[in-house]
Amino acid sequence: MVRDLPFSALQFAFYEQFKRWSTAIRRKWTGSAKALNNYVPWEVVNGVAAGGLAGLITTPLGIKMVVESCLTV
Repeated sequence: MVRDLPFSALQFAFYEQFKRWSTAIRRKWTGSAKALNNYVPWEVVNGVAAGGLAGLITTPLGIKMVVESCLTV
């Protein structure tokens, strides 16, 4: 749980920010964000970007915890 909490917190925060940015981009392109409100490709890109960035940041933490737990056993 200690390893998953930072990842989940960062992923959620990044996803919400990417969602705001994509809504602003859609509003600029179409004049209305409601036209593509739940457009699946945008949601997939937002989720992949958020998960990838959160994983990139938290992976060193996970590796360090695994190594430390192996050394203490």
